[in-house]
Amino acid sequence: MSVADIRNMVLLGHIGSGKTTFCEALALKTGVINKLGSVEAGNSLSDFTPEEVQRKTTMYAKPLSGDCKTKSGKPVSLTVIDTPGVDDFAGHVITALKVSDIAVIMVDASSGIQVGTNKAWRRCVNEASPRAIVVTGLDKENASYEKTVSAIREVWGNSCIPFVYPKAGLEGLIDVLASKDIPEELAGSVEEAKGEIVEFAAETDDSLLEKYLGGEELAPDEIASGAKAAICDGRLIPIFPVVPTKGIGIDEFVENVQRLFPSPLERQHKDAEGNVIDASENAPFTGLVWRVATDPYAGKLAYLRVFGGTLNADDEVFNSAKDAKERLSGIS
Repeated sequence: MSVADIRNMVLLGHIGSGKTTFCEALALKTGVINKLGSVEAGNSLSDFTPEEVQRKTTMYAKPLSGDCKTKSGKPVSLTVIDTPGVDDFAGHVITALKVSDIAVIMVDASSGIQVGTNKAWRRCVNEASPRAIVVTGLDKENASYEKTVSAIREVWGNSCIPFVYPKAGLEGLIDVLASKDIPEELAGSVEEAKGEIVEFAAETDDSLLEKYLGGEELAPDEIASGAKAAICDGRLIPIFPVVPTKGIGIDEFVENVQRLFPSPLERQHKDAEGNVIDASENAPFTGLVWRVATDPYAGKLAYLRVFGGTLNADDEVFNSAKDAKERLSGIS
């Protein structure tokens, strides 16, 4: 996998909004696990500490990484950070945001936008982080995707636009950009969403805008590239439906992650001096230790995000906290 194939994201949201279960489904998709665990059973991949298993809730930010191919056969390498929904552990959310390229805010359709959801949104705004929204809980009683989308747009604005629509009874999904096999009852909603996406896409490039204003149709690759640019700079927030426990929406989400989410090369991060970091593999090494934990078997662990260059075992790097060089070992 090249740097261009990498997608780094963090999952945020109110407690119980489905972050860990969604993380579990993505782990299954990438082959990290071969069977879904669950928070209730105490065997989920990310909630593994004794306290988390006992409380049945995430207390610490934890990453998982895996590679897969999209439905269209394109390679993608996913790193997903699961975070606590309880505000007592907000520090884990903030540090995870700083090392991610896009935030995915989870909204449970049966509960709507809650206190923790709004806090997650504000933290993303404070960090100037690109955002996407995933709607969960669609298999619950009285849950409605369209009503949830309307509520999201009412609170957070019309830059939040559905990129996927579920068919009635969750019997299939409609990709808005592809707009194929659309049921009559969804035709109006899909057409409206695509029109709004095209408008955002056109505004990212003068040549696309001139073409759009001239009444010409934008080509599919032009819409996709323009939409990606709008997502990367935070002007467009895509919405996706999922039911992780049934695998519904996972393939469509990963397809759009590869197509629309920023790679490390497309998401600018700055160093301590405010300089933009060169994210290419040939650049000087730049990294940030964003979490330190103690494992009963492995001992002290440091979670590190590589922002630029490469890092290998026994490399010597400059530690700005100690103002000295040191050799790193035990990298995995």
